[in-house]
Amino acid sequence: MGAGDRHGRKPEQDAIAELLAGARAGSSSSLVLRGDPGIGETALLDHAAAAIGAGDMRLLRATGVEYEAELPFSGLQLLLRPALGRRAARPEA
Repeated sequence: MGAGDRHGRKPEQDAIAELLAGARAGSSSSLVLRGDPGIGETALLDHAAAAIGAGDMRLLRATGVEYEAELPFSGLQLLLRPALGRRAARPEA
């Protein structure tokens, strides 16, 4: 029994695995994790990151900063800044 199984997260982990399998096959999708603090959203993101790290996909991850919440696109800037130096290596559309 995995750690997620003990905490009742199997359905969420299966949904993440399905989304990642679709992404590897070229399908686009999204998943929204939201809930009260402490119910395990970060643990699910860590689970997804571990699954990506074991495969052939690149992971971009950012954490929001509360004092920047009112700034437009601040979260996007935090997410994409590490990838800006790799623009030339991205595949054609």
